[in-house]
Amino acid sequence: MEAARQIEKGDLSLRARVLTQDEIGQLATTFNTMVSRIDERTTERARTELALKQSEQRFRALMEQAADGMFMVRTEGSLSGVNEEACQSLYYTKQELMALSVFDVDMRVSREKFVELRQSLAQGRSMTVDGLHRRKDGSTFPVEVRVGLIESAGREYILALVRDISARVDAEEAQARAEAELEKQRTQNMRSDRLRSLGEMAAGIAHELNQPLVGVRGLAEHIMIGMDKGLDVSQEQIQDRVSSIVDQADRMSHIIEHVRMFAREAGSAKL
Repeated sequence: MEAARQIEKGDLSLRARVLTQDEIGQLATTFNTMVSRIDERTTERARTELALKQSEQRFRALMEQAADGMFMVRTEGSLSGVNEEACQSLYYTKQELMALSVFDVDMRVSREKFVELRQSLAQGRSMTVDGLHRRKDGSTFPVEVRVGLIESAGREYILALVRDISARVDAEEAQARAEAELEKQRTQNMRSDRLRSLGEMAAGIAHELNQPLVGVRGLAEHIMIGMDKGLDVSQEQIQDRVSSIVDQADRMSHIIEHVRMFAREAGSAKL
């Protein structure tokens, strides 16, 4: 009875004295065995609880020391824990931030997307997603979020490690602008080169056309002068001169056709 009263007070060190081997002695022995087992289980549970508490303390310390923002999110989207870096990046106090949900913080997370994300994580996969966080003052900044599932105190949480990638995004945009400007300059240079080539070609065409034109004009004037003065010009001579005029006209048509082909190719070519 004394041992039972001590157990009631939480002291599992006392044991019943076994004085006889009769039913009372057997009861005392069984009682002592039961107390020993309770003591063992209580001790083991205390060790487990202590280990769990120490593990959670280490995890909390790690969260606070992390250079990136860390969020523990419940499966319905409310925040269970945040570190100081997360608070500083969003301009909230810890109390203010803990009153929000993931939907208030990340502008790219809808409830439908959050459900899809949770289902993907439930399959044992962690992943990296892009987000857009909104600060207390309403300004936004791009983030890279590494998410995975963890279990704490028998509950499931989504752990999100958030990194501000504003500098990287700005650098990528600056590079894209520089590449676009370089491409624009390259296109302008190609157009300048093409215009210069067209100018040179025009001069060459003028030279090429000038010779047959001079010949055509000379032959035509010769025929007209002969007809005006009534010179005796034979049919054979006239045919010969007209044939030369046709040849020169064909030559000019050939040159012009080459110009048209070049113009079509230049129009279809990508600058």
